[in-house]
Amino acid sequence: MSFTYTAFPELRLKHGVEKTINDPVSITTNGNREVRRKVNKQERYSWKIPSRNLYQEDMEDIVNFFVASQSSVNSFLYRDPTLPELVNQQFTPITISGAPVFALFHTGKHPVMNLGRSGNFSAWDFASPKIVIKRNGVVQTVDTNFAVLENYDLSLYGYPRTMVIVPTATWSNTDVVTFSGPLYHTVRFDSMINYSITAMEKSNLLTGTCEVVPTISQLGDISLIEVFEYEYAD
Repeated sequence: MSFTYTAFPELRLKHGVEKTINDPVSITTNGNREVRRKVNKQERYSWKIPSRNLYQEDMEDIVNFFVASQSSVNSFLYRDPTLPELVNQQFTPITISGAPVFALFHTGKHPVMNLGRSGNFSAWDFASPKIVIKRNGVVQTVDTNFAVLENYDLSLYGYPRTMVIVPTATWSNTDVVTFSGPLYHTVRFDSMINYSITAMEKSNLLTGTCEVVPTISQLGDISLIEVFEYEYAD
């Protein structure tokens, strides 16, 4: 499996998308006492897209994307309609080897990964759609003022892997560093896709000819689940 720099189709109608926050807990009972432990380091999101609210074009786009992404094998990017972008989201300063790096989380310690849809962060994300990094209210320039490291291991500091920026000059951990821009989650399909085809158009029974254009008349609900991976294959 591998992560691919492709994005789930932007749907024309987003009404009815269901989002679930999965944070399983292992519970052991001993008499009247319970011991509760989190199974995962951080919560995991999943989404259910009801097909009844999709346009015909959306159904076709999803089916084509499902085939292109090799069903549930590959992960890809998905823009959550409940939180499609971040505005002035503050980075968390973490001191490593005496110097600060700034880690990006969007809710609590939930990681932000794979923002570079093209695989080239500086060439794509700071152009369109626009990503803006500010330090104390002043816009900073990638490669000139800072470098971007995605999927950076912060486990020694009590944080999950996430995107960090590393200053190329001397910054202080008291600096207010903020992020504004689109927010993508790394996800995979959590179910197979099933649909039925109906032939719709015209039929000439007198001549025995039948000119039809098959369309998707019924598509099963689409399930996506978040995965925490970055540019690897096995």
